[in-house]
Amino acid sequence: MILAALSLMLIQPATETRVIFPQTSLGEPITPEQAPDTCVDALARPDRASAIDLLRGSASCSYVEREAEGSFLLNIGLIRALVDFEALLPKDAAASARQNELMIVLYYNAASVGSDDVLRDAGQRSELVERLESWEPYFAADYDPGWEVGEAAASEQYLRMIDEIRDLKLEEIDRVTILVNDPEYWALHQERNQVLDRLMAAETQDPADHERLSEIQRMKFDRAAELGDPQAVAALAEPRSDSISLEPPRRAGPDPSVPEGAVIVSNSDNTTIERCRRQAKRDALSSDGKLVGEVITDEPGIGLVYRADVEDGPKSSFPGVTRHFCSERFTGSTPRESDMKPLAPWRHTPGQAD
Repeated sequence: MILAALSLMLIQPATETRVIFPQTSLGEPITPEQAPDTCVDALARPDRASAIDLLRGSASCSYVEREAEGSFLLNIGLIRALVDFEALLPKDAAASARQNELMIVLYYNAASVGSDDVLRDAGQRSELVERLESWEPYFAADYDPGWEVGEAAASEQYLRMIDEIRDLKLEEIDRVTILVNDPEYWALHQERNQVLDRLMAAETQDPADHERLSEIQRMKFDRAAELGDPQAVAALAEPRSDSISLEPPRRAGPDPSVPEGAVIVSNSDNTTIERCRRQAKRDALSSDGKLVGEVITDEPGIGLVYRADVEDGPKSSFPGVTRHFCSERFTGSTPRESDMKPLAPWRHTPGQAD
């Protein structure tokens, strides 16, 4: 909820200089002296800048107390990053490693929407939403995401994904705005931050602070539910049972092996299948491996299922063959056991990466 993406990584002391945003995964460290220019540079070209440059700019703007601009760059940087990761497959293992470094930032910050203070100010919030809605990212063959691309989604697909993630960001901004503008929730949120600061600064932590932190979290959740927050309401609606059910669990996801009677689908342009195939390719690229087989099936109670066998390459620590299995709501993988029937050989088609 705060500008967590990069401003949490603010100033860190070093032997000779101080840096903000020190991750080598997102380029050279940014010093306080460089922050103003880095902020301005990202704001000057938000349509063409890569996710890496946008996120570096966000951290820099936040550091120089330009929170509104930092929040804007944060949101579009995260949108770019999520779409680039999904739509732009790396060319080889080195490019894959570069792409995965960006995912570390996404892992901790993908749900962030910017500064609480910006969301609590009607004028700044309105400007943030307007800028986010009107942002038109550039995408063409010469766009550089920060790694060498081996296979890219079509332009119309890329921009459609941008719009989908943008809509989710706007919904999240609306959701968080309601929470941080509620006096009761905001007081709890501020107290939580104070307790966290105290715990981080203390050499010997007080158990009472941990207990209070848990209590505050429960109170924030309850208040969010009272305000109609969809995430809190959905969590409360989840069925809970302390008894052991004798009913067999419903089949929620596919098995690694192709079940008897599954209908084989020759090919599919379904977006779920495209996502599953890209994930299998991405896994192969990470070790300079290759896809050795794949199959698409239509199965009762699940729908379309994608399975792929990925043979690890020379950069794998534990070489072997991994069976990927993926559907609309499930993604999994497991080493291919000897009793698993190999999948049909992978058929190379023009435009596909090996």
